[in-house]
Amino acid sequence: MQGQKSSLIVVSNRLPISIFNKDDHWEIKSSTGGLASALTGVREQIDFTWIGWPGASFLKDQEESIRKELKKKNLVPIFINQEQEEHFYHTFCNSILWPLFHYFTDHITHTCSSWKFYEQVNKLFANEILELAEKNATIWVHDFHLMLLPGLLREKRPDLKIGFFLHIPFPSSEIYRMFPKREALLKGVLGADYIGFHTSDYARHFRLACLRVLGCDSNSEGVTYHGKKVGIGVNPIGMNIKSFDEVLSNPSYSGYIQEIQSRYKDHQVILGVERLDYTKGISLKLQAFEHFLEKNPKLVGKVVLLQIIVPSRHDSIEYQRYRSDIEKAISRLNGKYSKPGFIPVQYIYRNLPLEELIALYCLADVCVIASIRDGMNLVAQEFVYCASKMPVAGALLLSEFAGVSHHLPHAALINPLDIEGLSEDLKKALEMPEMERKNKIDKMAHSVVALDSPLWAKQFLEKLELVAKKNNFRHHNFSLSVGNKEKLLCKAQESSKRIIILDYDGTLREITSLPTKATPTDEILQLLRNLSSLKNTEVHIVSGRDAKTLQAWLGDLPISLSAEHGFKHKSTDADWQKLREFDMSWAPYVNEVLEKMTEEVPGSFLETKECSLCWHYRLADLDYGEWRAKELYTSLIHDLANLPVEIITGKKVIEIRAQGVSKGQYIQHILDKNTQDHFIMCMGDDRTDLEMYSKLPKDAISIHIGECMGKTTFQLESPAKARELLKEIYSALSVEAEASLD
Repeated sequence: MQGQKSSLIVVSNRLPISIFNKDDHWEIKSSTGGLASALTGVREQIDFTWIGWPGASFLKDQEESIRKELKKKNLVPIFINQEQEEHFYHTFCNSILWPLFHYFTDHITHTCSSWKFYEQVNKLFANEILELAEKNATIWVHDFHLMLLPGLLREKRPDLKIGFFLHIPFPSSEIYRMFPKREALLKGVLGADYIGFHTSDYARHFRLACLRVLGCDSNSEGVTYHGKKVGIGVNPIGMNIKSFDEVLSNPSYSGYIQEIQSRYKDHQVILGVERLDYTKGISLKLQAFEHFLEKNPKLVGKVVLLQIIVPSRHDSIEYQRYRSDIEKAISRLNGKYSKPGFIPVQYIYRNLPLEELIALYCLADVCVIASIRDGMNLVAQEFVYCASKMPVAGALLLSEFAGVSHHLPHAALINPLDIEGLSEDLKKALEMPEMERKNKIDKMAHSVVALDSPLWAKQFLEKLELVAKKNNFRHHNFSLSVGNKEKLLCKAQESSKRIIILDYDGTLREITSLPTKATPTDEILQLLRNLSSLKNTEVHIVSGRDAKTLQAWLGDLPISLSAEHGFKHKSTDADWQKLREFDMSWAPYVNEVLEKMTEEVPGSFLETKECSLCWHYRLADLDYGEWRAKELYTSLIHDLANLPVEIITGKKVIEIRAQGVSKGQYIQHILDKNTQDHFIMCMGDDRTDLEMYSKLPKDAISIHIGECMGKTTFQLESPAKARELLKEIYSALSVEAEASLD
């Protein structure tokens, strides 16, 4: 259905509303907290459309009336049927991705059929967005339910500025790689211009997964994918301070304070506020509290654990069972330690009004966050902010496995799995001097203010805009447009002779985790045969590979080969020749250095060639490999300063080669001085290929595969796009040849 076009579209699995049928009309109630609260500040400044699922299945004749009601609030519903809801939401999202990303692999429900529903629903979202998005619109996609969406949008609309934010942890690559559809999810997310995470750990895990699964290069700023730099950032979300200030400044709020003070005047209160979920460590907290009472019998009757659990996933049998286990543990604990007029664990299973929750935050002696794994955790921030408003503040015990622990360094960090240790931490927190508690809370409050959710949204969108502009600049200035491609094909057809110069790895063939895996496919072999069969056409493969490998892979083809960046070469039906002799006296020393480095860096390996030595670290730990590579490079620059060598950094490789060897020298060797009427095209993908471009005649065409570097004529996204262009060149020249015969 055609709607009003939007320049900013927010996309999440759920719309920030609940829908009820009341008195034969639809009553729409806005949600509080979560993403709805976080985007309040944005909505006050920018009018945007929000696309999402209304949270339930409806009959077809109901959908249109609901759509009309939601349109008044700038909300656009995505309707899914009950089968899609079951397989997409309950199974794939909640029973596969949720436990996987939180490291609870034993909770994963393995199923093959749910993947197609995940694809279906992501496509439903994509179709709606494509219909509503203005040209150059900004699309902000949220969370793990929609990880395919950025890629689907990018494929259809390159003009869109796309951001993606993950609100849960991104697991280590070892965990992530357990997921069967691991490539598809990463490719989907990498359709975005900018991807945000809560912590640097999550960002690093994502970068390493991209390297391990897709072979993508990355640095602290982003991941290189299909010729563009996808920005990676740490954007921790915070609470909405304005909504809390409104309650704290309301005179009626004092009534809640007085009620809570009266209710717990004779007790110290340990507060727990969690959504019902196995990741929150509620059972561990109860065990620690029981251990605390056992070890401190004098405090029985004086310390209360007030545990608030917010209902979640009512229809999940697993969550019903989990709730039942918690309630049994609470009943047993209360039965063991209750006294007349005293119940040690006071349990509330419902959503509390914000006023009551804030009063508890303000008056609790200790707040315990015992998450086993948590993307961020806003409760910790809310407690800190509210406690900072009181003359006497409580203490915060915070799980080191919650994302917010990275941003609240003055909290007392706990390991919730250490029951005895957590029990001792509870006692220390209750005994902490008031001045110390107040100082810690006030320091953390400054961090909480800096994380204010409207500010988070504003900063994310600003970063997205910046990265998208850079990507658009590269795309418009260097990408091979349809018009430029037609000119290129015409020039190839009109030229008396054609010389096609191609790098191999990363240009013709995708880079693989191990160099030995990059054997030419049948497609590549046939493509090279076709090009070399064209009249007056030379094909040259100029590679960093050694001569033995190139001979084994491509030696039977009627093309010219250049190995080790020009060190050796052969033309069709000729033997291999050296360009010239080089001084290799330095090789034994460098070999010894690199062998030692290979032993010290697991996953790295040494490749020995006739004129060079290469240390590869693509399979090493991302950060450790980069660190040791920089260390090695600095050391070699110093130690080899007076020797006839060159040190080259490539894609996860450091190559030490004889001085004077370069792809540029090979280009000079093969090109005639008079190339005025020749069509010369050169393709490469890394820094060594810049040497080729620099030696080309002015009217030659250089095409760089991947992220732009140095001076080049055009850019293509990937080896697949390079092969596609070469096929088009062959088709155009074949047609021309057939026409001339006619």
